[in-house]
Amino acid sequence: IEDLPSREEDDVTPVLAVRHGIWRFYRGEGNDTFAAPGFDDAGWTDIQVPSDWRAAAGYEAANASGWYRRNFTVSAAAFAAARAGTLRLALGSVATADRTYINGAKVGSTGAWHKPGGCSSRLDYRSYAVPASALHVGPDNVAAIWVWSEGSGPAGLVDWAQP
Repeated sequence: IEDLPSREEDDVTPVLAVRHGIWRFYRGEGNDTFAAPGFDDAGWTDIQVPSDWRAAAGYEAANASGWYRRNFTVSAAAFAAARAGTLRLALGSVATADRTYINGAKVGSTGAWHKPGGCSSRLDYRSYAVPASALHVGPDNVAAIWVWSEGSGPAGLVDWAQP
């Protein structure tokens, strides 16, 4: 069996490994200021990801929005990969539309907001390139993801699809 590097140290397919674990969660619309690194999310709920927010946070509203935030550390190897243009943020599957930020910089989005059928890739695997300009080496980097979920099906960072 071959020893493989951690996702953060992998220089062939480098990925920010942040999606699994405890995230801060906010029920509702909010706005882009929620993505700012210095934003105070102390009043938000902790939620395990991946999960359907309807079950994990008791958020049952149909056609609803929610925000996720999580601090993470960037290694020197991950930063070098971002400088080389090869670093990815892998979210897994998101139900339904998302806007994704790193340290307040928008790095990707999929789907249309508040539009029924506005996301043809409702549960497709999501992965976005992360530019070096959005990161710094060390702790206190922030991933923020704004999700809009259509209907009453699964909602949030559910990660049901595989890459």
